[in-house]
Amino acid sequence: CKDIGMAYPSNYRRGWVHIVLVMDREAGKVNISTDFDEFREFEIPTELKDDFANALPVLNIGQDGTGNYSNRLNATIDEFILFDGALTQDDVTALASYYGVAANN
Repeated sequence: CKDIGMAYPSNYRRGWVHIVLVMDREAGKVNISTDFDEFREFEIPTELKDDFANALPVLNIGQDGTGNYSNRLNATIDEFILFDGALTQDDVTALASYYGVAANN
């Protein structure tokens, strides 16, 4: 398993944080947006690419794919949306508009 650590943006505000995560398994990349900001791209480490390509058939939120990770997510999730397809930066901007939040970009 691999964790991606990411610092909050310098203009981070306390309270709710909107997170958009897009995984491109074929390209071996993960894009993450916080509070509808521009995507930040991370490469899936070579040693994990097969694991991501053949991911477990289970989705665990705040937990690893096995459900045995000893650390728990210390947060409250208000809404979780799973899209069929990868979101673009334009989609993220549209989501910001939908939620009535000014994007940070």
